Amino acid sequence: MRRLFANDTITLFNRIGDGVYQVTLLRGVNFSVSGGITGGDLLPIRSVTLYYFDAISHASSADGTPCLYVPPEDWSSLTDKRGCYTFSTSGGDWLVPGDHTASVEPPYASAFRITGVERFTHGRKHLWHYRIKGV
Repeated sequence: MRRLFANDTITLFNRIGDGVYQVTLLRGVNFSVSGGITGGDLLPIRSVTLYYFDAISHASSADGTPCLYVPPEDWSSLTDKRGCYTFSTSGGDWLVPGDHTASVEPPYASAFRITGVERFTHGRKHLWHYRIKGV
């Protein structure tokens, strides 16, 4: 049942410099896109929720090497970010549905900027996860 719920593949673009991104492939996640319109001006709006589960989700670099999660507060102090990834709300990190590991920057038309990150570590360990929001 868990595999049916978390069977999406997402590409994460972490900004590591001015216009430079590190690309990480996230597999075994749940990715849900919502669309609608704003209240008064009727502008279209879309948002996304990504669930990354400790027990079944995994991350790898473009060459398939497994990657480790680093909290945003530690990410900025890393001199070598290879083999690592983070979920940051700094405004420079993007989620894109599918495998875009061959891209050097996010395809902005289909990308979602990360705007919120929550960590859930209560209950049994197989339920622990990150909930990432984006627009």
